[in-house]
Amino acid sequence: MSGYLQEIHMTNKKTLTSDQKKAAKDKLDKEYKIESKIVKGVFKNLEAPGGEIKFPFKRYAQDPLQIYTLQDGGTYDLPLCVAKHLNNNCNVKQHLFVVDKLGNKTIDMNKGEQRYQFLSTDYM
Repeated sequence: MSGYLQEIHMTNKKTLTSDQKKAAKDKLDKEYKIESKIVKGVFKNLEAPGGEIKFPFKRYAQDPLQIYTLQDGGTYDLPLCVAKHLNNNCNVKQHLFVVDKLGNKTIDMNKGEQRYQFLSTDYM
């Protein structure tokens, strides 16, 4: 096996019962209903103030691929899942060298610096 390739073998594959499949589908439908609600807020581009971003987004299989164009300081009506994506997933990773008790050096990746924010005005 080379350094970047990894073989994955499926073992102990479990088959779901019809009740488990129905429960999973109900849970996903409930989550979809919550995350597809529209929220109003202000977009902040922390990486390049005054700038604009354009990105494609699709969270659920039943959603079409949507291309969003957001200008810094603009007020937008977005689905909750897009607002969560901007606040939680758009950050620059930082690589830190960490030395453990035995003196071994490892690389630790943490979230790092936030690139964008979506500040909801619904609750203000």
